[in-house]
Amino acid sequence: TRLQTLKRSPPQQIVNFLVLSNSKKQLISIIFKAELILTFFMRKYLFIAFLSLSLSATSQCMEKPTGNKKIAKNYLTFRQYSCALKELLIIYKEKPTNTKLNQEIAEAYLGVPGSGGKAVPYAEFVISKGKYDNIDLFNLASAYHYAGQYDKSIASANRYVKEFSPVEEELKGIEQLISNCEAAKELLKFPLNIKFENLGEGVNSEWEDMNPFCDQEEGIIYFTTTREKTMGGYSLGNGYISDIFISKYKRNKYSKPRSIGPTLNTIDIDELAGTSADGSHLFVATDSEGFQIFNLKLSYKKPRSRSYPRPKNLDGINQQTSNEEAATITNDGQVLIFSSDREGGYGGLDLYISRKLPNNQWAMPVNLGPEINTEKNENFPRFTEFEEELIFASEGHLNMGGYDLFKTTCSKDFITWSAPVNLGYPINTQFDDRSIWYLENGRYAYKSHYDTAGFGMSDLYRLVLLDSTPQFSILNFTIATDSSLLQEINELELENNTDRVILDSLVQIEIVEDSLAHAQLIDSVQSIINARNLEIQSRRPNCFAEIYVSNSDTEEDYGQYKSNPIKGGVLMILEPGRYDLSIEAEGFHPVNKSLIIKDKTQFKAFIKKEVTLTKK
Repeated sequence: TRLQTLKRSPPQQIVNFLVLSNSKKQLISIIFKAELILTFFMRKYLFIAFLSLSLSATSQCMEKPTGNKKIAKNYLTFRQYSCALKELLIIYKEKPTNTKLNQEIAEAYLGVPGSGGKAVPYAEFVISKGKYDNIDLFNLASAYHYAGQYDKSIASANRYVKEFSPVEEELKGIEQLISNCEAAKELLKFPLNIKFENLGEGVNSEWEDMNPFCDQEEGIIYFTTTREKTMGGYSLGNGYISDIFISKYKRNKYSKPRSIGPTLNTIDIDELAGTSADGSHLFVATDSEGFQIFNLKLSYKKPRSRSYPRPKNLDGINQQTSNEEAATITNDGQVLIFSSDREGGYGGLDLYISRKLPNNQWAMPVNLGPEINTEKNENFPRFTEFEEELIFASEGHLNMGGYDLFKTTCSKDFITWSAPVNLGYPINTQFDDRSIWYLENGRYAYKSHYDTAGFGMSDLYRLVLLDSTPQFSILNFTIATDSSLLQEINELELENNTDRVILDSLVQIEIVEDSLAHAQLIDSVQSIINARNLEIQSRRPNCFAEIYVSNSDTEEDYGQYKSNPIKGGVLMILEPGRYDLSIEAEGFHPVNKSLIIKDKTQFKAFIKKEVTLTKK
């Protein structure tokens, strides 16, 4: 508690502890502890303390930005880009032609995750003045890349090389930028058919919300966030010290997220760092316990358990001289793949594999090799459902920019790996795309995504993979009337009870037109109908009602149906969504109905509905 208080407050709190101590022995003990705590505090949070003192502010930004140049400069110095923008844009209203100001605004926008494209007009202005240096031209090329203006980005990058003759390290950065733009142009030619559903303002914040995963029923979602009120409480530039939060699906929406609490979170940085395919194992990356690096902790949730227990250090994998940032593990807990920047890799973070030994210790990690790893970072591995594929993030390979997500197929012994394949656009973008969680049905996935229409930096989205098989509900829609028509139809003379059973077993639908998504099921239904005796078929009078179905969200026609006259029923196959139904029958008033087919925890495979028609 004292350590937490110290890290939430200026060092003056240490003095307060000493003053309040009555015992000399206790005083000496506290002085010793305070020395250790202060050393740790100063090493890790000095820049935060200094900024708080220089701005006389304890929160992320000054409550009311005033357009103060000095404050803006301090924000830029400590990479508080979001705060800097609030000050700079006020100044800009008075001095839009100030070159230095445009430089700073471009720098700030490029420093806010997902906002780099907004730097374009300011970076263009600086270059248009004719007096600029290499960083200004590189910022313009980067801004064009983030804005999706890839040809202009390539042209600016080539101009950089021509005008400034960059040294080797600078040239690598330029070549990477050009490579990202060329890859983006190619991937954009073959976009995936995916619908992005933002989880909403009630879930997302103005800061980073990322690395989501959920159970297969989509009843609860876990994710990393840098929003306010995390346990650490301190600002780290564009947000606060990260924690793991959860949100539950209730009443057709996800609840307001809350911290998962001290079981997984600490007052230091804590990030959701991966899971097993079935979600039973959960990894946390943290710099807690005095580490100045990231290490991994593992929590295992037993079957039928409702929560994850306190995670344990991944002994035998973590090192004090390297970062271990993310991991995945087989469902049986025997094979581990993790990211690390330890010595001996190909560059940056690499992916390593380790197997559990009979003594329950981890074997010496082995690098996955140059097929997977590059001189750039490889991170956030995750086994898919049947553990035959590995999805991971990489800043190398065929990449649109930042991290892109890739897929590789592994042999059963996890020794050989196929060449990584980019998951494609729009799963991948010119921004960082670090992780994705696919549901077993292959229809839905969850990931964080940068979008100008979002609520903050990166938001949480539910992805609908429209080219995958939808999850259908069978809707038994019964049409009743207030007349004796239906009764007269049901009293139709039949030769015996067997005929009645046959009629009752027939699927109650005649399709006028339908989508291809229903084709396989409809073929099987039609084969049953065609196999029936023509005499029984001839006993059916004409259908008395027609039903027109449209999708409320897309306003597109979904299907046109005729009711079965024997029972007045219609069998519909609908995927989750909102629908408008129009029911018409000769001699009856038309009826309009709205219908919601629910998914996630409220999905039902079979639904019964009834509507009554009244005579004109």
